[in-house]
Amino acid sequence: MFGFGKKKARLKRSRIAVLVADGVEQAQLDAAVKQLRGAGAEIFIVAPRYGKIQALRALQSGAKVPVDVTLEEVHPASFAALVIPGGTLHADRLRQNERAREFVRAFVRSGKPVALMGHAPWVLASAGVLEGRRLTSWPGIKDDVINAGGEWVDEPYVQDGNLLSGRTTRDLRKFSKQLKKHVAEFVDV
Repeated sequence: MFGFGKKKARLKRSRIAVLVADGVEQAQLDAAVKQLRGAGAEIFIVAPRYGKIQALRALQSGAKVPVDVTLEEVHPASFAALVIPGGTLHADRLRQNERAREFVRAFVRSGKPVALMGHAPWVLASAGVLEGRRLTSWPGIKDDVINAGGEWVDEPYVQDGNLLSGRTTRDLRKFSKQLKKHVAEFVDV
């Protein structure tokens, strides 16, 4: 009321791209979208193809997620931030897609905030943007992160400049709180 106390992270209709493919981890996608929408952000589900993406809950079928726009139709300059939820199949599909790698590369190099969880660092490794970066991920891809030039740490989340990484779905609560702060830190509101 009087301007005292903690400043809340408000994203006032900031346009945020959430990059997904079939096999995205439902819990990670839902947590990120809820946190960012709650802060006032406009969320755009970006995917390699039109239609609906099949999300998974621990390798079981989850929701069908409607795609807002395809990678063919958008440019990173249209968005204030990028979020890539985890999921083994999802990350593997994205890392094999040249447009997805270009999209991610543009965000990381622009200095805009990028947030990723679980297996999503695979996409950054394939995009060639992990050299010298400190991050966490699903422990099973630790060697991939290191081989791509990154420094892997076993923590719930790690912020390194414009990159925020989260370890696993178990860490969603801590990661989600940090996600809103991370994006707000880089976005002019």
